[in-house]
Amino acid sequence: MAKPGSNIKDQLDRGYSEILRISEIVSRGKELNGRDIKTIGRVQLYDAMTSRATISCAEDDPNSQLVVITEFIEPLMSGSKATYQFIGELEWQPQDSALALKARTCRDVSKLDITRYYQGLDSMRKFLNSNAS
Repeated sequence: MAKPGSNIKDQLDRGYSEILRISEIVSRGKELNGRDIKTIGRVQLYDAMTSRATISCAEDDPNSQLVVITEFIEPLMSGSKATYQFIGELEWQPQDSALALKARTCRDVSKLDITRYYQGLDSMRKFLNSNAS
């Protein structure tokens, strides 16, 4: 079975961000370095002094976490424990041996039905993959 989101590269080359779950980012690792993505996660830790937030998504995989570099979107207005959609570029952080998302923008999506959002994402991927050939 193909990696989620991997068969829609042609559609993604049209200039918009790839939507990925945090667990997909973590599992694919360095292969995503430099990619422009969108992801959703609940802020678990936020440090304005270092411009870093750690996010996770219980509806995806509560054990997968992603560091978000927030220097371009300071301050996170809703603060800690809010759910955001982040858009930015993934960068390999050698000191952490992990990817971090350098966010360009974000929006509070705390009232979004995340389960339905992921159902829609899965449907979109299935449609795009079936029409890619």
